[in-house]
Amino acid sequence: MRRALRTAWGRFVAVLRRLFRRREFVVRSDGQLRYVVLSTTHQAAMASIGVALTGWLVYSSGSLLLRQIQLSEIRQAKASYLNLLADVSASDEAFAVLSGESTPGELVLPELSPREDGATVDIASAEEAIQRSEAERTRIATGREALQADLRRFGADLQTITDHNRELKDNIAALKQELQTVVGEKAQVVATREQLSAELKGAEAELAQATERYGFLASNLQTLEERLAALDSGSANGKAVLNWQIASLKQQLSDARNDEATLENRVRSIVGSLSGVIGERDTLQTARAELREQVEDVEERLETLQESQDAIVQSLVDRARGGVDEVEKTVAMTGLDVEMLLSRTENEQQGTGGPFIPLDQQVGNEILLASVADLDDTVQRWERLQAILRTLPLTSPVDSYWVASLFGPRKDPVTGRRAMHEGVDLSGPMKAPVLSPGPGRVTFAGRNGGYGRMVEIDHGLGITTRYGHLHSISVSVGDMVDYRDRIGLLGSSGRSTGPHVHYEIRVDDKPTDPMNFLKAGRYVFKG
Repeated sequence: MRRALRTAWGRFVAVLRRLFRRREFVVRSDGQLRYVVLSTTHQAAMASIGVALTGWLVYSSGSLLLRQIQLSEIRQAKASYLNLLADVSASDEAFAVLSGESTPGELVLPELSPREDGATVDIASAEEAIQRSEAERTRIATGREALQADLRRFGADLQTITDHNRELKDNIAALKQELQTVVGEKAQVVATREQLSAELKGAEAELAQATERYGFLASNLQTLEERLAALDSGSANGKAVLNWQIASLKQQLSDARNDEATLENRVRSIVGSLSGVIGERDTLQTARAELREQVEDVEERLETLQESQDAIVQSLVDRARGGVDEVEKTVAMTGLDVEMLLSRTENEQQGTGGPFIPLDQQVGNEILLASVADLDDTVQRWERLQAILRTLPLTSPVDSYWVASLFGPRKDPVTGRRAMHEGVDLSGPMKAPVLSPGPGRVTFAGRNGGYGRMVEIDHGLGITTRYGHLHSISVSVGDMVDYRDRIGLLGSSGRSTGPHVHYEIRVDDKPTDPMNFLKAGRYVFKG
């Protein structure tokens, strides 16, 4: 085995020496001569490097080309995917919800408790306000059901209009096809008429020539007859010649008469055919005018229906925009970033439905599609804002209270030094119920240093509320609470100088002035 390897190696070296023989180069530089020697090993190494570089270039070029092909396929797949997303987003399964005749300005939230004017509020008045709030919630729920019924009815009407539009478009296509057929027949009639007119002109020219020839022959016949009469006393030979000429002329005259009669019949036939063609042309023109009137009538009806659709959708867009502006104004009063809150609700599931109207049936109605897309965006934004309002704590946690200390820098009631107050102190009767101002999940319930007995509720969207100095706690960690659920009793536990509830609102764990939320709540439930 080793011997075979040595033999193979010796042959390989011999081949290299034949291919890369020792070479010497003479280099002249600055009057001096230098010798450069390239051995077989050097040449083989340089050749190996060259082959490696060439192979690498070929491989890199091939890889780059293959990557470009893959990128092209990826771009095509991405374009197809985007088109598919556009088709799905334009699906009318979402159209009924987007075009529902709902009134975005009416908020589906319970009414706020009585306004906080800094003075003690009568408990009976508070209970009466709560009852009014419950009645208002019932009225809003009834109105919402009525709006949903209107939405379903509008979806059915829209489906009927769409079907009618499709039927009108089919009628227009059929009438246009029939009109094209009539136009083609008219062109054929015009060509036939022109051909018959040319034949009539040719026949009339031949008739004129025949008439002229007949007159010429008749004149010659009369001349010969006169000459025959004059030669009655002449030679017999001359008379015979004249008789022969007269007979020949009579035969030619008879042939000319026959030709003239044939040409006259031909002219009458051509005139009859031309009259028929003219009659057919008039009939086709009448039919074409009637078809044009029918097409114009159908197109006017279709345009009227499309304008009606545009008006309905635009009305819905305007109403939805009004509701969106009102809700955005309310959220902005709390001091929160509206767009930030909306971005946190983008992934929430939204209810959709409605009649299925394929996108390819809407070709030629770009204005309506643009309005529907605008309505889609506006209604989705309004729905997310409604979800935000249902999450925000917009009411006070106690029904009867007065504001003992506001949010921000203050003189500490215990030490007398300047300190930061991260909430508001709402003073009220001892053991008054403390209520949740919005739905959420309890994340803390127990003692917490200076807060005393404290409850913390996570309302979602990064918003939490805290209730300190409670006398007792009615909830546990993990409990889900709804609007106006009791979470504890007002007290003076912890670092406190008297009965009150320390109320905090934190956004992304940063304290925010609760009074802004209470003012926004009064605006929502005004009247």
